[in-house]
Amino acid sequence: MLKLFAFDLDQTLLVHGSIREKNREALRALQAEGKTIAFVTGRVLRSPQFLAAQAGITAYCVGSNGSVTATPNGHVLSEHKLDPQTAVKLIQIGLRHRVYFHFYSQDTLFSPYFYPERYEHLLAADTSYGMRMQCNIHIQKHNDLEKGADQMLKIQYSAGEDLELQNALMREIRAIGTVAVTMSGKGLVEAMAQGVDKWHGLKVVADHCGIQQEEICAMGDYLNDCGMISHAGVGVAMGNALSEVKEAADMVTGPFDAYGAAEAVWRLKEEGRW
Repeated sequence: MLKLFAFDLDQTLLVHGSIREKNREALRALQAEGKTIAFVTGRVLRSPQFLAAQAGITAYCVGSNGSVTATPNGHVLSEHKLDPQTAVKLIQIGLRHRVYFHFYSQDTLFSPYFYPERYEHLLAADTSYGMRMQCNIHIQKHNDLEKGADQMLKIQYSAGEDLELQNALMREIRAIGTVAVTMSGKGLVEAMAQGVDKWHGLKVVADHCGIQQEEICAMGDYLNDCGMISHAGVGVAMGNALSEVKEAADMVTGPFDAYGAAEAVWRLKEEGRW
């Protein structure tokens, strides 16, 4: 019987940037049955915490691809920062390639570039008083970036459609030898501390709650979701997922914008899995 349901956010649970009513209904049904819910994302920790509160959902939150895990009341269960010297190397890679990048602490996005479109997914409200964000946004001059390096949980580079640049970034990051590398979207290269991924963070939640591996359901769409989907008792790939993710999954549901996450929850209910 499934006890823990883990959801990626972007291109999985979120539709038009929020948890819409059809998905909320499925989450509320899980809560009513006493199931544990976890939001497992590459985003800064503050983002899943904000979205859970906005939707009225009690959820464990795993941020920065498993680098930090927190209980529903915000107590941090685990945190894996990059070594400051490694973090500086990762910053220098971004500067050398002149590629947009940002990195996260638990509650802050750091970047040398003020490109609001790059973090509009963290917009909480757009009012006459200006933008309000789900987390802190800290824009630093290039030579001041290292001041945030000791807080780095994850760094993301945006290579866009430039496959040559993407591959160059991957090669240089892997050459460091003490980092985990993944991708969360097309052209989005990400690095965390060695051994860290979404499954790592989700396992922290499961161990804290006394839940076994076979009692976990995990849903996602991209390469950074493959670990938790392949290790979970039931792995669910969204209809919009990459072929590699679908191959790792036990079930393929509808696309995210057709509320595939809710579809999977109800299908598992019909099968008597929860």
